[in-house]
Amino acid sequence: MKPGEMLVRFGVLTILATAIAGVIALFLHTGWMILLVAAGAACSLFLIAGGKIVGNRAARLVALAARRFQLSLQFPGASLSDYHAMLELQQLLALELGSSATVAGHDMADGETSIFLHTQDPESTFERCKPVLLRMQALAGLTAAYRCLNSDDYQILWPQQFAGRFAAA
Repeated sequence: MKPGEMLVRFGVLTILATAIAGVIALFLHTGWMILLVAAGAACSLFLIAGGKIVGNRAARLVALAARRFQLSLQFPGASLSDYHAMLELQQLLALELGSSATVAGHDMADGETSIFLHTQDPESTFERCKPVLLRMQALAGLTAAYRCLNSDDYQILWPQQFAGRFAAA
């Protein structure tokens, strides 16, 4: 059952019970019964509205949590020694990031080497990568950019004064 759905169902049941009480109140003509019907109707509307709000917020949170990004770390070079350095860097990044991001692969093409990471927070993931990149002396010449997995539009993270067009290798 989806979040908030139980509140909506309970609200609908309360409306039905209130309607039955309303019919009985019409026949009995008692003031307290009419007040009870009015209170029941108000509670029913509150439950239904609350259930819809809870359901909508839960759906938004699920959508936000499912939003994934690809962080691309792009370096100059495509030689065999660059390949071995890239594999070592990829392993070190995986150890540093743990479960906060996934090393999704790499590519070497057009004189460039790229490492791809999947994450929900590309900015903080890149900040966590920086110490490893510094230790491996890989920050010079690096271009870091990210995109939403369902988009081709990259946002540049590094270098801060990037002038040019980023293209994934």
